[in-house]
Amino acid sequence: MALPYKKLGEQPPTYPQEMQRVLSPPAISVQQTRRGWCQECFGCEAKSEYKVYAGHLEEGQARDEQIPQLGHLLEESPCLLRCCCSASRPFTMPFTAGAEGQGAKVLEFRKGWNLPICCLLPAGEGDPFQCPCCCCLPTLETYAADGSLVGSASYLCDASPALRPRSPNPSPNPNP
Repeated sequence: MALPYKKLGEQPPTYPQEMQRVLSPPAISVQQTRRGWCQECFGCEAKSEYKVYAGHLEEGQARDEQIPQLGHLLEESPCLLRCCCSASRPFTMPFTAGAEGQGAKVLEFRKGWNLPICCLLPAGEGDPFQCPCCCCLPTLETYAADGSLVGSASYLCDASPALRPRSPNPSPNPNP
């Protein structure tokens, strides 16, 4: 499902008031939490969790400095898929207003099944050959609370740069 192309100067669509309020600050910071760190030490992918703050937060800045939390994201996907198909797994991730998912759902991000962006093929001794996959690549779709598609982002095939021959000892001067 594709969005209609917007022409230069055309007004963007109007979105629900809650979405406009949450996404109105000139800058937002999205920070991943340490949820499931112990689980990940044993090789299992934990649910991804993010907190969204108004303004720009520096890495390591304390979050209890009266900085309002605008929203919360928590991945929804089965444990078995997170453990066995970590990067290729489908998931949904609702964006809720307020702290810890206490508010109304504002957006929902959805990712379907996909292939990895490249496959590693044994190439004898040394590093494996990276062969790019050019179909079924990751796509993340964004939906409003009413279920209407807001936008999407897709990984494009990078076959041409990946298939360029590379020297094992690259020269610092690209045009020797």
